[in-house]
Parts: sequence; structure tokens; C-alpha cells
Amino acid sequence: MPFVKRWRKFWYGAEQVRLPKPENLSHEIHFTCEQFKMYHRERCRQELLKDLRYRLRVYKNVFKGDVFIDWLMEVGLAKDRSDAVSYGERLLLGGVIAHVKREHHFHDRPYFYQIVEMPEVT
Repeated sequence: MPFVKRWRKFWYGAEQVRLPKPENLSHEIHFTCEQFKMYHRERCRQELLKDLRYRLRVYKNVFKGDVFIDWLMEVGLAKDRSDAVSYGERLLLGGVIAHVKREHHFHDRPYFYQIVEMPEVT
């Protein structure tokens, strides 16, 4: 297994992202995630989600990190790019968004991310 991790890091330049358990998240992360899910998720889906191609593969219903940064500033959820990256990282840690291959944390780069579909608890 260590060989596979080293090869993966060499080949892709990344390892799997390990998220903390929900009970270990800060109040700020919980608040940000709930706010986004309640007020902004649907608008984000409508305006940003697209089918995008990378090399020979098409990823359905994804958005690019740098485009998401621009959108966060446009809708007023972040005042500048660094604030938007922090907001995106909180969403990723809270499990609201994820890198399509679970290889990267949130970055202001054209990496592909998706909105994680959570079953509604009733």
C-alpha cells in the first residue's frame, strides 16, 4: 500500500483528501455549510454546474474552483479571492462540495468540483 500512495503522489501530484468527522468540525464550518445549503446551493447548481471534459473523460454536473471563486464574490459571499478560498475550503471540509476524484482540497485553480448530494433526513 505505501508503494501505491507514493506512485499516486508521483503520478498525480496528490493523495486522497481525508475529511474530519462531522462531530469534529467547528461551529463556523457547520454554519457556513448550512447557510450555503439553505440559501445558495440551488442558485449555484443553476448557474455553475456543467458537463466538463478533462483529457478523454467528461465529468457531469461539475464546476471549476476558479469559477466558483468568481461566483462567490459576485453573489457577495466573499469579499476577495482569499476569503472565497476559505469559504470553499469550509464547504469542502463540511462535505457540501468535493473534488471529483477526492484528490485535492479547495483551490483557486481550474480543478473540477461537484456538489455532494446528501439524502434529506426527515
